[in-house]
Amino acid sequence: WTAITGHTAEDTIGHYLWEFLHPDESDEVRESFTQLVQRSNSYYRHEGRWRTRGDSYRWLESRFQVSVNARGGIDGAKGVLTDVTERRLAVDALRQSEQYYRSLIENSADMIAVVNADESVRYVSPAVGRALGYPTERWAEIEAVSIIHPDDRANARSRFSELLEEPGSAITIELRLRHASGAWRTIDVTMHNLLTTAGVEGVVVNARDVTDRRATETALRESEEMLHRSQKMEAIGRLAGGVAHDFNNLLTAIQGHAALILEQTPAGTEIHDDVREIRDAALRATSLTRQLLAFSRRQVLQPRIIQVNSIVREMDRMLRRMIGENITLQTELADELGAVRADPAQLEQVIVNLVVNARDAMARGGRITIRTDNQSIADAAHSVGDLPVGPYVMLRVEDDGEGMTESVAEHAFEPFYTTKEHGKGTGLGLATVYGIVKQSGGHVWLETMTGRGTAVTMYLPRVSARAFDTDHPESAGDADGAVGTSAVHGTGTILLVEDEPAVRDLVRRILTRSGYTVITAENGQDALDRMGERGTGVDLVLSDIVMPLMDGIDLADRFATIDPDARILLMSGYAEDAVLRHGNMGEGRAFIAKPFSPNQLLAKVRDVMR
Repeated sequence: WTAITGHTAEDTIGHYLWEFLHPDESDEVRESFTQLVQRSNSYYRHEGRWRTRGDSYRWLESRFQVSVNARGGIDGAKGVLTDVTERRLAVDALRQSEQYYRSLIENSADMIAVVNADESVRYVSPAVGRALGYPTERWAEIEAVSIIHPDDRANARSRFSELLEEPGSAITIELRLRHASGAWRTIDVTMHNLLTTAGVEGVVVNARDVTDRRATETALRESEEMLHRSQKMEAIGRLAGGVAHDFNNLLTAIQGHAALILEQTPAGTEIHDDVREIRDAALRATSLTRQLLAFSRRQVLQPRIIQVNSIVREMDRMLRRMIGENITLQTELADELGAVRADPAQLEQVIVNLVVNARDAMARGGRITIRTDNQSIADAAHSVGDLPVGPYVMLRVEDDGEGMTESVAEHAFEPFYTTKEHGKGTGLGLATVYGIVKQSGGHVWLETMTGRGTAVTMYLPRVSARAFDTDHPESAGDADGAVGTSAVHGTGTILLVEDEPAVRDLVRRILTRSGYTVITAENGQDALDRMGERGTGVDLVLSDIVMPLMDGIDLADRFATIDPDARILLMSGYAEDAVLRHGNMGEGRAFIAKPFSPNQLLAKVRDVMR
């Protein structure tokens, strides 16, 4: 006693037993000891904290038994006390350790489980129930393999068998597990073979639900791919627009000089026929450049407020003749469809191109469906692709033809990309659609599957129908055919500004032959210098838009302050600057697109100078 507690006989004898116990335990021991000596109990065992001489405590196990004298009376009790402090501290430490690790496991966001070698589940942490929706008590009756997606089971079993072959090994695998609701969750699983580890003797599974992360990664990947495609299309568009612009200058010279030669050679002669072929080839090339400009969004549009349903209905008969008898054309047009602002001729071109593509994909016949509907994007988070929030009119053309492979679909909107036989297509159909829709402020998507058909969906910004009352369509442009003799001859002074010598010389000759006085300049600054020498008196400024030093738009703005009465006629191989920077040319200004014929130019000049 003295060795354990430090109390000597003098410190102990004469004191009550419970005086040496921890206050929290003294009352219990006092009552139990009283019952013992009253013979209510013959034996008493207690494990508690006993105070030492230094006022600290030791854990002692005490066993007391009643001491009976010869007369049968009770003299007291005999007891043996054993120091169990170290054991008790070890037990408490173990208990605390267990509580600590159990707390970590049960409060972990990751799922933890122990699986037996026969694939039965021995233990699951609460996170498993939270992630997969099954109550803890149900896991005793669930076979782990039963909730694995059928397509993942073979791989899971193969990897599990591989794990069991090597004690201490670990594997990582991604599986789809069935939630209690029936939905499939993507789970990242790591398994450790601890079957030979004492105290565990099982396969320890650590898992994490990565469904949302995978969905985010997929969305990010798709967004990056869409951005890359958009950047690629923009780069191709700039290249195509630049090529078309330069080529249109060449075509203007070719067509113009061919027209001049045709006027001077008798019909039916070999030279006349050869030049006519040159002119016709240039006209066909003009068609290609127009499609390139449509793709690159650098063509001149004549937008007005229109009803898409009306355009589709007006084209119905022509489209049916175009597709042939073995293909059915079906229209599903929404009631009370909203209005859009677009060039009706260009929208017709979009529909024709899509219907022709669909027809060519159905050699054995089938069905083409044109659908329209009102759509609204109210939340950017639920937008499709790069579609901004707002109201739209949807136009969709779909077929049940051959469809496209994924590799073909990736290039479908690129110019000159085609899978048709040589001579059957230029590869500009969908490229033109893409450019027209984009330049109209819309968005276009392609959905396709090999053997299941293709659908092209366009979203055009919806506008108020009240705009019908105030909107005035821009000029529809000049006809390609010949004009009357009254438009050929005129009078007046024209300042011609063009940086391309061949075009400048051609236009000067055409205007001079028709009676106009022509002053030529190579660019905007040169034109202003010439005007400084001459002063006022110019009736019309005919200027290219894209030029070095000073472009046609800036020249027109400067000229308005010099001679407000002069008319402005701008020309270009594409109207990017005119449309994007100014939109409406303003009063006294007009536009003519290259290439143009001599008669088209003269008619436009006469119209502007009226």
